[in-house]
Amino acid sequence: MGAFLSTTVCHAEAKPNSRPDVAQFKPQDQYPTAPSNRAGITYAGDDTDFANPERGWFVFRELKPHGDNVNSWATDALLENYHAQGYRLAKHILIIPTRSEPIPQSFLDDLQREADLMRKHGFKVIYRFNYNWNHDINNEDAPVAITLSHLEQLRPFFTANIDVLFAMEMGFIGFWGEMHSSTQGHTVPKTVGLSESGQRILHKALEVFPQERFVAVRYPQMIYRDPTNYGSLGFLKPLDEASAYNGSEQSRLAAWYANFGAGEKLYHRDAELLSKWAPETRYVPMWAHCDHFEDVTMDPREWLEMARRFHFVALSNPKDESSTRDIFDRWIKDGAYDNFAKKLGYRFRLVRAELPKTLRPDSGCEVKIEMANDGFGRVTNPRAVELILRGPATYADRLDDARGNRLWLPGPGETKTLAFTAGLPAEMLPGDYEMLLNLPDPQPSLASRSDFSIRLENEKIWEAATGFNRLLHAIHIEPNADGQRYQGALQFTPCKTGPLQ
Repeated sequence: MGAFLSTTVCHAEAKPNSRPDVAQFKPQDQYPTAPSNRAGITYAGDDTDFANPERGWFVFRELKPHGDNVNSWATDALLENYHAQGYRLAKHILIIPTRSEPIPQSFLDDLQREADLMRKHGFKVIYRFNYNWNHDINNEDAPVAITLSHLEQLRPFFTANIDVLFAMEMGFIGFWGEMHSSTQGHTVPKTVGLSESGQRILHKALEVFPQERFVAVRYPQMIYRDPTNYGSLGFLKPLDEASAYNGSEQSRLAAWYANFGAGEKLYHRDAELLSKWAPETRYVPMWAHCDHFEDVTMDPREWLEMARRFHFVALSNPKDESSTRDIFDRWIKDGAYDNFAKKLGYRFRLVRAELPKTLRPDSGCEVKIEMANDGFGRVTNPRAVELILRGPATYADRLDDARGNRLWLPGPGETKTLAFTAGLPAEMLPGDYEMLLNLPDPQPSLASRSDFSIRLENEKIWEAATGFNRLLHAIHIEPNADGQRYQGALQFTPCKTGPLQ
């Protein structure tokens, strides 16, 4: 990683009641002819594959336990190598080394050391904690009281390291932590349901894991089926925009899939999952790891269709393990590999914008930005949105829709016009100001890290050093320009000076 430099970065605070208006942009709509003081800009797309935070391939091969139930830990060299290849996610499966005593402090210390490495090297982590890995060696899970106490022990780690948490796979229950075959009765035999003790563990996991993050179950049926028949949680009504991201248990329950590419079954060929779970995944993430248990001759377009219909955000890369190289070879041959690489999760693209040409200080800056999402999914976790004016001084306006901007930014397959007006400071220096869009991580520890900011799918706009996206337009600030004083809630404020990686 490079040295930390002192530079101007934007940490504008969102104002109360600053939720911007959002309008769905219909394909047949056109911007009216821009007035003389408005500029219309059209943006060229960029079809190349590039890295972005919280989406795409994840590191997995080296972060699974050894066959003798011994944990593996990330190193500087490992993460440097994967970061250089464009990885920004890691999935770490960890064995809790006791089923009868408190978690040893040595394990918690190793966990913290690794989280510090993940942060240093630009990674977010999917964690799964469980009690066994090799079926032939100590293959039991833990009693409910012990499991609940272990979750409570992990709470301080989760709270202190929310910035590097992508999500948590439920774990803790059954073989491999996959929520089946519990030796302690946490699962309901011959179903994909949880017993009373299993549900207590799941509720505790949701309690101790940060409310802004998702907990993923192994089987989506655990979420939506009738609890009287299946041991499900019984969330019978799918999420919609009104109920998504509101902090409820349902809004925080995601799912993950095993044996992707050559195993289990295709969810998009299952009528129940299509009707009950696919709508939910517009608002909760889904991911998978590739594994080889069955025939790999299935058309890769089937797996792409499953990822599209269930809005996959991340996947282990089949080229990374010898056991899945045949999946990789087939995907390369049939052209599916590049599609997965580009479309997992979000892929935001500027279409066009209408922006002001000349403004006076203390007037309103009206912005319309049409943005498309060409990816399979949404932004998973909260994401800051800043409009930056950079010239004789630097100013920023930060937008917040109260749900992490996940509904304000376009969802999969959507195109939206992001429209808002923000006031310019009365003391703003005259001159030309370049306009830029910044989508940084909202966590203070990462807000100035360019490798945690979102790059848009357009040519000639990305600034790798700052993490900003140039809107290819400058406005001129002239004290004698026409205009009225702006009296709304949104205001540009001077940017602070801070570290930039």
